[in-house]
Amino acid sequence: MEIAKELDKLSAKLDDVDEMISSAIASDPQVQTLLSGTADVWMPVITAGAEERLNFTASLADDDDLSNKETTTDNTSSS
Repeated sequence: MEIAKELDKLSAKLDDVDEMISSAIASDPQVQTLLSGTADVWMPVITAGAEERLNFTASLADDDDLSNKETTTDNTSSS
């Protein structure tokens, strides 16, 4: 029963977010352009399940590790 209440709260919050996005898109063409142009980045995250989100987090951590290695390599070679 408690889980159902939490799910109802989350659904209500998502409805609020959807309403805010919809009104922002309707009132500002720049918002529509920005969201449309970046949908390939944020849409998979929003629609992903919990396990898929963990995979996104893991891949971001891997990207950070790679960036840190490249920075270290770049700093070493430029000395």
